[in-house]
Amino acid sequence: MVTPSITYTVAGEVDTLGYKCVRLSYKGKTALKGNGVNMGMNFSVEGEGPNSGTAYFAPRAGLLVAVVGSSDLETTVALTGQMNMTIPQSTETKLTVVLVK
Repeated sequence: MVTPSITYTVAGEVDTLGYKCVRLSYKGKTALKGNGVNMGMNFSVEGEGPNSGTAYFAPRAGLLVAVVGSSDLETTVALTGQMNMTIPQSTETKLTVVLVK
């Protein structure tokens, strides 16, 4: 289960890729928790981390024109079954989405 806690802020109006867009800044954190089975091993995952970015939305066209963002997630994966292990995991993600006509 992914549980985001994000604050969005209207940061102004800009021209982006030929569209009059509203610039939306976002910042917050995301928590991750879940479990499952893989190759006979039970596992559970828990973690959280910050994320932030900017989205550009063209309200007249009803289009999401671009998004630029990043997130860092620190998680722990616990495995049980034939072996017991705890694996720390760090994930850094950079996101760029651009409308292609």
